[in-house]
Amino acid sequence: MIYLFKMEYKRVLKKDAVYINILHDNSDARAEGVIRVLDRIAFKNLKNLESIKDHKGFLILTWREIPTDRQFKVFRESWEKEYELPENVINQLIIKLWNKNQSQ
Repeated sequence: MIYLFKMEYKRVLKKDAVYINILHDNSDARAEGVIRVLDRIAFKNLKNLESIKDHKGFLILTWREIPTDRQFKVFRESWEKEYELPENVINQLIIKLWNKNQSQ
């Protein structure tokens, strides 16, 4: 059984901040690699990212909104710098369904 551990990545730019969940399987080396990937990416390309996970060499990105082609490209390039295959970057989108009794 694989246990996923969660840590939070935070970056602040002036009055704006992003918080991204990093999911990992208790491998410090893999978690550190994911942090290096995030550190290389410009702040504006992180704003809609909910979480990031390295699963057996696949970088899984979960977004709050559909990523732009540019966002996808910078993650592939950054992942490749970790000596991983750039085609192993997988995007997921969080879809929130609201009913009339929920507040947004």
